[in-house]
Amino acid sequence: MIGLRGCYEIKRLWCLRNKAVLIEKLQARGLQPKILPFSQTSSHSTPAYTRLNRLDLVFSFAFITLIVSLIALQQLIWQREQYGVLFFVLFASQFNDIAQYLCGRLLGHKLFKRGLAPIISPNKSIEGALFGSMLAAILATLLGIWLTPFNWWICLLAAYGLAVSGIAGDLLESAFKRQHGVKDTGTMLAGHGGVLDRVDSLLIGVPLFTLFYWLLG
Repeated sequence: MIGLRGCYEIKRLWCLRNKAVLIEKLQARGLQPKILPFSQTSSHSTPAYTRLNRLDLVFSFAFITLIVSLIALQQLIWQREQYGVLFFVLFASQFNDIAQYLCGRLLGHKLFKRGLAPIISPNKSIEGALFGSMLAAILATLLGIWLTPFNWWICLLAAYGLAVSGIAGDLLESAFKRQHGVKDTGTMLAGHGGVLDRVDSLLIGVPLFTLFYWLLG
């Protein structure tokens, strides 16, 4: 379900971008097309109209890798009967989002005037990313000691890795949205945007954690 909905949202944003490019080209020639008739235009009409840039391809590859990694992680968990590992990954991701938001609101731009990525995501602060990831890693480690068979230092390493990779995934999705000129990737989840807005912190973290978990044996 997540995979299908996520693919739909990516495809929809591709179409929005391609329509905008076509309309800009027509306007540059002195034409003023109405927007509505172009809403039904096929996104595959011409090669130039459907050309994807590198960021589209990178984000799409990251999302497909996420889905494949979730399936692989689920199989590994079932084989090893370590069901708490999946909850650890999901909770660590949510802790990271909440902790960074709270630390950003409380400490944002008080120590560092420059934002974390002002062009991609102006509201993200270095303080929120730094202290939020540390707080999330500590909370996730405490939970991981209880949920997983890992030692505390493995839990800490995995939790901090998920926190840092969560920031990278969030920035990747923010860049993807900014390129297409939208605030949210969809409207499926009221108040939270689309599916991609909710899984952005997992884009890079889950594939890396799946590899880490597999190497642990």
